[in-house]
Amino acid sequence: MKNKKILLFLVVLPLLFLFSCKTTNEIHNETYDVNINISDINQAFVPASTKARTATVGVSLYTKSSLIRSWYLTATGSGVVYKGNAYLKNGTTISIEESQGHEDVDYYEYYVLTNAHVVNSNAKNKDIKIYLASIDTLVSSNLLGINAYEDLAVVKFSSSIYIKPLDFSETEPLVGEIVLASGNPLGYDYASTVTMGIISCSDRFLDVSRDTNGDGRDDWNGTVQVIQHDASINSGNSGGALVNVKGELVGINAMKVTDKEESVEGIGFAIPIKVISNVLEDMENGQDAKVNLITGAVIYNVNELINREVLNLTKLPVVDFTGISYTSGAYVYTNTKEEYGLKAGDIVLKINDNDIYTTGMLEAMLRSYKGSKLTWQVYRNGTLQEVEYIFK
Repeated sequence: MKNKKILLFLVVLPLLFLFSCKTTNEIHNETYDVNINISDINQAFVPASTKARTATVGVSLYTKSSLIRSWYLTATGSGVVYKGNAYLKNGTTISIEESQGHEDVDYYEYYVLTNAHVVNSNAKNKDIKIYLASIDTLVSSNLLGINAYEDLAVVKFSSSIYIKPLDFSETEPLVGEIVLASGNPLGYDYASTVTMGIISCSDRFLDVSRDTNGDGRDDWNGTVQVIQHDASINSGNSGGALVNVKGELVGINAMKVTDKEESVEGIGFAIPIKVISNVLEDMENGQDAKVNLITGAVIYNVNELINREVLNLTKLPVVDFTGISYTSGAYVYTNTKEEYGLKAGDIVLKINDNDIYTTGMLEAMLRSYKGSKLTWQVYRNGTLQEVEYIFK
């Protein structure tokens, strides 16, 4: 099979492994009502598209050359307004919801989600502009925070025009669910473009490379959790919205698969709301990304250890799984400091009720975890156990 590549619209990153979508083999006999009314579909899609388009903005990064001392456009992408405030002429502040129809609004302040790779630059002189398609205008903004590991950033800007923020979906998308992508493909000539597709996989785990310090070079390799969908996205859609038919935000579009030698269609990825929610507060407060890592451990995929010869992974250690029925999970080969409560010989099967099939899934879920307690399900010393770890 030819090597595929992940294209982050503005940055090309290598795709090391594309892990399988989480599935179950249970089959249920169910009856479905397939009476479809086209009018009902239109009535659902038009409001959802309007919500997505009006909350989608352009995000442009400009940097100043130290040689010629002039500004130039470094990157163009998309962003999603997800919350805001209204400032009244008397100096008081009210919510966006309360501001509708209010005659004394002086200006609005908005918070925007976008991709880190759109705005992440360590250039001394940089300026992030927000493009408002409805009035064909660029406005200044402030970068609040970046989490380059999850490829997310939060930007704040002010404007006199009203924009209704997108609500976060409270439910995870299902495979086959219809979604809409809103963004600025190929730049602002096609601003606020909306495309339609379905969820192809609700929990995909990809190995990617990241430029975490903004110097233009990849300096971190890891696994990220994404939603796979087939709504059309292209360069410039980075940071744009992925919404359900209710017009609720289910993810931020970030990347797609491309191949120079073979045509690839409809394999796009978005950062899910559950990942965004875990890191959003830190970004809003300008805090550095908090990354939970098991630095002192060596962990392998159980399936790769079992099939090391078939998969030509003979450099992996030989581990005896005789009498053990588990064929997936993360095997803790060594963990000298017993970090996060794990011990050498553990097979990690779950983290907080989330199934763990590979080391990449373990890494991705642990890295963005926010809370005071972890609950592991591990196979240890011949028995299935729950192990709790309290963060200090």
